[in-house]
Amino acid sequence: MKSVDKISLGVLLASVLAGCAAAEQPQQPNLLFIFADQMRQMSFGADKTDPAITPHLDSFARESLELTQAISSCPLSSPYRGMLMTGRYPFNNGVIGNCQSGNAAYGVTWRPGDTSFSDVLYKAGYSTAYVGKLHLTSPAPSDEKVYQAYTPVNERHHFEYWYSYGAEDTHLHPAYWIGNASEGDYKRFDEWSPEHEANVIVEYLKNSQLQRRPGRPFALFWSINPPHPPYDQVPQKYLDFYKDKTYKELLTRKNVRFDKAAADVAQHLGATRNAAQLAQRYAQHYFAAVTGVDEQVGRVLQALKELGMDKNTVVVFTSDHGEMMASHGLMSKNVWYEEAMRIPFAVRWPGKIKPSINRTAMFSPQDVMPSILGILGVQKDLPRKIDGKDFSPLFLGRDFNAPRQAFYFYNDIGQPNVGTRGLRTLTHTFVVAALRDGTYQYFLYDRTSDPLELRNVAPKNTELCKVILQHLVVELRSANDPWVAANEKNLKL
Repeated sequence: MKSVDKISLGVLLASVLAGCAAAEQPQQPNLLFIFADQMRQMSFGADKTDPAITPHLDSFARESLELTQAISSCPLSSPYRGMLMTGRYPFNNGVIGNCQSGNAAYGVTWRPGDTSFSDVLYKAGYSTAYVGKLHLTSPAPSDEKVYQAYTPVNERHHFEYWYSYGAEDTHLHPAYWIGNASEGDYKRFDEWSPEHEANVIVEYLKNSQLQRRPGRPFALFWSINPPHPPYDQVPQKYLDFYKDKTYKELLTRKNVRFDKAAADVAQHLGATRNAAQLAQRYAQHYFAAVTGVDEQVGRVLQALKELGMDKNTVVVFTSDHGEMMASHGLMSKNVWYEEAMRIPFAVRWPGKIKPSINRTAMFSPQDVMPSILGILGVQKDLPRKIDGKDFSPLFLGRDFNAPRQAFYFYNDIGQPNVGTRGLRTLTHTFVVAALRDGTYQYFLYDRTSDPLELRNVAPKNTELCKVILQHLVVELRSANDPWVAANEKNLKL
């Protein structure tokens, strides 16, 4: 009798556990959206030309649909994040520059009234989560430039699970606002931030503390700060991968230079000039951070698999913008060159998205929100006023006429008539810069014959530039760009 009871109890227990497992495997697919900060396409996937050691991301790329023409059209942290969350261009969502105290007076922040990615997911029944760097809320105006900002609970756009910070670059000693913590309750940890966040995410996936609603699909956004500066805040174990490599062996692009920046960006307000020597000092650190990100992403992907969740989870890996790392004599981002604009983008959904490489579809940040919601089948609650296109037919193997062009934006905060606009096609990059003195500069690069963008051929191709400029003006006017209204009458070639 006792043995029968034990058997019955075992059957009952197995039944209960099976029910729990079923509750954790909803039919609606989960979403894990991972984006590193300042990781360029050259360190990823099919086009990996940097000598970066990334075995986990290499494997992930082979299992995914990779878009090698994914573009960060405003290659700066906050504008990318604003486009990601709202599906709208920077001048339509207000995040035209980085969120910081000096820009707060101009409304550069994540607006509570803008329906966002997470709002739509929450309404569709998803348990929503954000882990890592936000950099989408501006702190109060201040004489001192401050980037770090607390995002109040009622301004988090229905992100239920919150383990985040604003823009504090302390990779080895990160601190986070956790859950409903007040602004003063900021918890710091003595771990490398990607590793700490990977630990948090693995526990979130296990849901042992009910971090998310059981029986509901989850949508988790993980924003990884490295390889963003400070470059040297990376554990030694990752530096050891590159200990025998000189900066010359790591910085292999033929447009790397240390003497001076390219003349084309002499008046570009956003270009980081006179700092290329940092690449000599920190090339090892940059690629070590990329390798570290690879390992931590690999841990999370392995946990998904071990928990039996990988086949029902859409996983995206991308970046908010690239890194110049001394190409054209520049550091950082913000410019129209390939090293800053081209970013990784790979999406995996086993059995639903065919692993392949697409080298022609021009995919921009404002396209992410409608495209991923389209994959998940919850796009019905998309706001009407978005600028992005839904690429989900392409992702799912259906007919789709993908865009073959993408914008480039740079804004001078507080001066809508000043700044840079560009159009990138599969073969050319065209740029027009409106300068503070009222003059204009024009640039054209034929990337077919000049893939490293070493020669501005605009002066010798004025007719082609006129055609592209006219098209650019029409497109930007249609998108309600105030830069066009301020400059259209004076644009000449």
